[in-house]
Amino acid sequence: MLGLIDGAIDYNLLKDFQKLALVGKVKANMDPGHSDGWGAAGLSKNKATMFGKSKKSAVEDPDYDVALNKAALCKTSILIAHIRKATSGSTSLENTHPFIKDGWIFSHNGTIHNSDDIEVGQLTPAGTTDSERFFYHCLRYINSTDSKKELGQSIKKAITEIKSKHDYSSLTFLLANNKYLIAYRDYNADSENAADFERYYTLYIAAQKDFITLCSEPIGSLSFSPFKNGQLLIASKSDIFETVLS
Repeated sequence: MLGLIDGAIDYNLLKDFQKLALVGKVKANMDPGHSDGWGAAGLSKNKATMFGKSKKSAVEDPDYDVALNKAALCKTSILIAHIRKATSGSTSLENTHPFIKDGWIFSHNGTIHNSDDIEVGQLTPAGTTDSERFFYHCLRYINSTDSKKELGQSIKKAITEIKSKHDYSSLTFLLANNKYLIAYRDYNADSENAADFERYYTLYIAAQKDFITLCSEPIGSLSFSPFKNGQLLIASKSDIFETVLS
């Protein structure tokens, strides 16, 4: 996953991210690479917009460059990109991240078991992934919130409900609308596979004066720092970021 807020879109950084489709780290006993699709979404005229999405590998699909050019041309201030390693749901456009709903953009790394039981209210997922249902679950809590404080509290409530009802590998996600870019890292530290989860489900931040880059792995030449487990970050264009530990 890659998240950007403010500043001009760095084409070279996005090309570095593309390479993770080939060399991105995987869990033990998995085949190399993240070749099960890609997507990129952000703001265009202050609205959540899908710049491109494909079930092909990002390194084999010329539409990846087309999507990034669209993002650069519209001078988006917030961008979320995702290169998929499928663990739940088939390889299809409907199951490819990021997802857009009600002005929000979302991508997730991890598996939530028994995901058909995740409460999504009146919303109807287009695909079959646990990630989309997790997104819709979060929307039940956050759609009516405004301030950073309220948003952080609502997200924590949504996460707490998932943890109380589901076994999971990771709830790590990026979430954005026309005001905020939100990042959360959470791997299941109580699992017998916790050591592998800790190594794999990572999230890093490179914070500059007026620009933030978030990525699952360090890329390019930026100086990245790792998120702690349970760390929630809420960034906005007017007040670059605030970190909350759950």
